[in-house]
Amino acid sequence: MAKSTRQKLCEAAIELFSKDGYDAVSTKKIAEVAGVSEMTLFRHFGTKSKLYEDAYDTYVYQPNFETLFERGLKGDVEIDLLRIGHVYLDALYMNKSLILMEIRSKSGESSDRPLLTKAPVRLKNAIIAYLDDLKNEGIIKNDDTEMIAVSFISSILGHFFREVITHQSITEITAVDGIDYSIRKFVNSILSNAESE
Repeated sequence: MAKSTRQKLCEAAIELFSKDGYDAVSTKKIAEVAGVSEMTLFRHFGTKSKLYEDAYDTYVYQPNFETLFERGLKGDVEIDLLRIGHVYLDALYMNKSLILMEIRSKSGESSDRPLLTKAPVRLKNAIIAYLDDLKNEGIIKNDDTEMIAVSFISSILGHFFREVITHQSITEITAVDGIDYSIRKFVNSILSNAESE
């Protein structure tokens, strides 16, 4: 089955953005790689940032957090948070080149692009709902669940960026081992007294 013009443009955009960075890639170059005119690109997407957003939604790996939280958790806080942490870390590695592109971008438009915010916000909201249920059942302490969720995500991002940016020059501890350790300590800190005894 032949690819649609939109597919060709999205694939060309992701390929070029990953390789050269968002700022360095022109709409003219994207259209050229896709084999269409620049006017066709504008007719389909209007702007480069809209093309990026559509390409992101179609081609960037996004874990299905909703399904994970509905069917993939076991009811054990440590096991569940380890599972969530590993799914998120895997997603970060699968999108590593685009994430690094986002960080390198000097464009004012970069704040409107979704890669660094869309998945973490969805994950944060799912974790908050999960933690609220645990809090209501008395399994975890009566703490601010948004603060817990943000701390959890920040820990995973920290281990990912430490490994990706320093290439283990700081330590040979892998991001996987780091998040396993952090999550286990994290779980002990949020469990209610009855659960942690």
